[in-house]
Amino acid sequence: MEILNVFLNYIFDRIAIEASKRAQRNGESKIDAIEIQYAVLQVFQRGDLAMYSMWAGLTALRKYCKPQEK
Repeated sequence: MEILNVFLNYIFDRIAIEASKRAQRNGESKIDAIEIQYAVLQVFQRGDLAMYSMWAGLTALRKYCKPQEK
């Protein structure tokens, strides 16, 4: 279990670093969703895993941002 935790922390750190670099290059002071998307593509080398990660992230974001129905 510890190995999986270390791996996920490593991947999260790489995505955060890449997104931060992109935001700095664009002169932004915060990281937006587009920087995170490009960072995921960069970290996962634009393969199937990157595309699936992008799709799953966008789906989760849409569910989270969807207005709550009463």
